[in-house]
Amino acid sequence: MIASAIDGQSGMLGCDLLKILYDSDVKDGYYTGVRDQVTNGGGYLLSLVHMGVMVESTFASLKTGDTGAWTTVQAEFGGTLAAAAQNVQAWD
Repeated sequence: MIASAIDGQSGMLGCDLLKILYDSDVKDGYYTGVRDQVTNGGGYLLSLVHMGVMVESTFASLKTGDTGAWTTVQAEFGGTLAAAAQNVQAWD
């Protein structure tokens, strides 16, 4: 769900969280257009997504007893992860 909100395609949540970070309000302590706010927040969100995929991969391996079960998880989420990472880089 987080990945679809940072991949630049306004997925499941219907918003682009990186755009929200870019459009920050000065009352929140950030000026509109501060690149560091976008890349720091985007990098943090991307790391959460990666950790979620790792946990899902581990769960699949433990549940099935198959050490290659991660490939199924990778096939399911790999494209979304790549799109999210490219979008964070584009904002940088």
